[in-house]
Amino acid sequence: MNRRLIVLLAMAGGLGPAQPVIEDTHGNVITSVTREGVLARPPIPHPVVIKVTGPAGCSVAATDDKQGMAGYFWEDAGQPYLQPMPPTPVPASFRIRFQNDWADWNAAGTFVNDVVFTLSGGTGCTGTAKLTLITVVLQPNPLPEIVYRTPDGLPPAICADTWGSFFPDQHQCTYKDEPATSNNPLRLMAVGETGVDAAWGHKVIKLTSSPDSLPSVGRKLHAYSSITPFNRDDKSLWVENIYGPERGSSSLLRLSDFTYIRHGQDPNSNLMIPSTIWDGYVAHLPDGKTVRKTVINPVTGDTISTEDYNMNVAPYFITRMDHGGTSDMTGDGWWGFYAQPQSLVCAMDMDGIDKKNYLEHTYCADISKVYGAGADIDTVHLTQVDKRTGQRFVAVLANVNPQHSALYVVNTAAHKLDLFVIPEGTSEGANSKGNDGDGVWEPGEGGWQAGHSDFVDFDGGQYWCGVEDFNEVNQRWAVCVDLSKGNRMFDPIEAGGGLHLINRLGTTAGPDNHISCSWKGGICAFSYFHASLQRSAASHSALTAS
Repeated sequence: MNRRLIVLLAMAGGLGPAQPVIEDTHGNVITSVTREGVLARPPIPHPVVIKVTGPAGCSVAATDDKQGMAGYFWEDAGQPYLQPMPPTPVPASFRIRFQNDWADWNAAGTFVNDVVFTLSGGTGCTGTAKLTLITVVLQPNPLPEIVYRTPDGLPPAICADTWGSFFPDQHQCTYKDEPATSNNPLRLMAVGETGVDAAWGHKVIKLTSSPDSLPSVGRKLHAYSSITPFNRDDKSLWVENIYGPERGSSSLLRLSDFTYIRHGQDPNSNLMIPSTIWDGYVAHLPDGKTVRKTVINPVTGDTISTEDYNMNVAPYFITRMDHGGTSDMTGDGWWGFYAQPQSLVCAMDMDGIDKKNYLEHTYCADISKVYGAGADIDTVHLTQVDKRTGQRFVAVLANVNPQHSALYVVNTAAHKLDLFVIPEGTSEGANSKGNDGDGVWEPGEGGWQAGHSDFVDFDGGQYWCGVEDFNEVNQRWAVCVDLSKGNRMFDPIEAGGGLHLINRLGTTAGPDNHISCSWKGGICAFSYFHASLQRSAASHSALTAS
């Protein structure tokens, strides 16, 4: 037989059975893979995603050796827990994870499990390949201590029940009827009226009106939880006019005597952000191209000055501006907006800004390469400077499916925003089926799910605080995430990541929530409720840097 014929036979597979080839999500051939950062309690991060290839017409099956962490769950093969993977046509991608049974690891350690893949189904489909799965299990840190802000420091006595095991702590519960109010909770009818909350024992003051108490004035509410409504010295309060003759505008309430010192002449939260460094606000006007700085006398409410900045000039030529209606100004005077027609996201420094230098105080990035031209952005949030890294973050929360929010940093030297990371979401979270656990969002994966959330400075570090669902274990948690961790921000802190678990909030079908954080005090308030009950259970949890 000549050499040319031998080569042809080898190319045709005539020298022996073919073997399955195992690859990671980036096309690298692998024989082992390590899962880092698994905790000895839920949630479980980092599934293993692999691709198995082989000759056309072959199928591949898999069994594990039941050593270490036995019983891998082959989700994409439709197999129940502790069952081997049946023959599946190649090429095939599989997401290997565990069910919510932690009997195999209730202590820290390293566990090794060999999985053997076997080809079958056609000529030459008889080869095997082994994948060694190594899982590093870490002992979780204790959860933050719960401190009750009741007069005696004990859990609220008014709690009727905790819905069995739905909530892990008594402070989240169904409230009994409050004294002398029949079937209704505490109701304060008139502005300035006070009462004592029966659950927590604290004095409550009614600040704004509703149609029941002052129908001629209309209804005035805090526009949104993540917006800071107070002026810089906390002596007055911005409220949004929801009903009545001033509907669609904002009013400024002086708290010393509950007098509206500005009433209906200022834009609502879709256009306006209260200032944290002067008395007044910044707004982008309906013309789509103008930013206005308004300075107000905090005692009388009179306008001291206004200054307009035209953004429809080089280098930006902005024709439409939005900030999303739910973001605020940082404690040091930065805020952000996006210009959909120009595919720009921008950060603006309001400290020392004027008509001559306003473009020097503006930093932008083209987001078309991330989201496509004209993408729908929900809102833009700024942080303060992270004292550990020197970075100021710009969070772009996008309305895309699956959702994947992006994080930029302000580059003052180059006068622009730099893309920092598009993080992969938690691997057990929403839309996470395709996640490969490398921390970097890629098409087909679930990303950062912003939802109802806010941003805060804890001891100089910059954090996003919100709620994460861990679908594999049917749990919802209040979390805070260290933004400086980049593509590891959703890894648990025990594994060097940025994910801090704060408190469990029940199941994934459990309580809705709103969150408000203060730049001044480094504190966040989580307000959550379970709307499916006849009477919702409401509670407030406070989180501080300590």
